[in-house]
Amino acid sequence: MASAVTPPRHTQRWNYRTFCLKALQEPFPVKMPPGSARLGAHLTSGVIAIGSKDGTIGWVDHWRGILLCDLLNDENKLSLRGVPIPLPLKELSCTNGEDFPFGPGVQRRGIAYIRDKGLKLVQLEIDATRLPYKDPETGAFTFNVENWAITTWSNKHMTNLYKDWHKECTVKASDITIDNPAVSQALESGLLMHNNGDSGEQLALQNLPMSEPALCVNGKDVVYLVARKKYKHPRAWILAVDMKNGKVQAVEEFGTKREIGSSIIFYPSIFPNM
Repeated sequence: MASAVTPPRHTQRWNYRTFCLKALQEPFPVKMPPGSARLGAHLTSGVIAIGSKDGTIGWVDHWRGILLCDLLNDENKLSLRGVPIPLPLKELSCTNGEDFPFGPGVQRRGIAYIRDKGLKLVQLEIDATRLPYKDPETGAFTFNVENWAITTWSNKHMTNLYKDWHKECTVKASDITIDNPAVSQALESGLLMHNNGDSGEQLALQNLPMSEPALCVNGKDVVYLVARKKYKHPRAWILAVDMKNGKVQAVEEFGTKREIGSSIIFYPSIFPNM
């Protein structure tokens, strides 16, 4: 059992109600390798609103799954139900018998509920090699990024079954095109310009450190990413990637005043009409 603070529907005052914890989701669909201990527990790293008359919200563990609860349910005890999310199989395949350092899930995954479409998940995978020295400017490790890719899934049923998730598409950075002159100019004069700008040397999109993939909450096939020239550098850009056409739809400089090492610099949100 667990307790939570919830607002009753009519009194407009806060009170405590008790959760009833049940079997939340089906067992893992594959044999879990050594190093997967992190996935044995739910560690909330985000919250999403599902809505409906019962005021359903979901506590998200970006590596493990989602706990759904109808906060406005009139029952004396609130029940939790679990929705698993696709396992991070690539990460689990390289544990070498040790616990994999998954880190903050929001750095690699984003989850949203889209009205009339259900749950959507996006995962960022990066092919990179950590170099044996730290960057003198950021103090962080230096990585040689060879490529990165974003993959989306959808789930209209939201049951406790892994099979409800369906992979939609994967877009690799090396295949992304930039055919909008304004976007191209913004990238070449900012994000893709090498620090030694006088030489005119340009960086490649697939070699940039990326993080914090986020889904467009209004239902469009767009994924937003935080792009940097260096890992953990405070200067950042937001890229909008059109998943359907494999193009950079927009780019905007963002987060230039954040401290070095900040793990999260934005949260997608939507404001309903009042």
